[in-house]
Amino acid sequence: MVLSTSLHAATFTANDLGDAPDAIPADGVRASAGNVCTLCAAIQTANALAGAHVINVPAGTIVLASSLSLVASITINGAGTNNTVVSGNGVTQVFVFSLNGINVARNGQSPLAATLL
Repeated sequence: MVLSTSLHAATFTANDLGDAPDAIPADGVRASAGNVCTLCAAIQTANALAGAHVINVPAGTIVLASSLSLVASITINGAGTNNTVVSGNGVTQVFVFSLNGINVARNGQSPLAATLL
């Protein structure tokens, strides 16, 4: 479900801490086969749409089986540094960035201040 949209931007809210992919990324619905929105599904849909997007993620820990690839302009907002954790569980990297001029920050701090699991 897209909470708000303009011609080229969308805001998504992940409502599940699972790792399920989007069933049909290009349809703009951002739902997995289980009809929930995971961070993975929201990123896949955002990557398929034009414009800059925002994804809001709830508190909790998301353990990934594979990396999340960001190829669009996406801002991911969690519920706080100690409240929202995205983990590769020591097996996989968490994010793969494919953008020119990327800016990675945590709470407005430089990337070096961010903690990646």
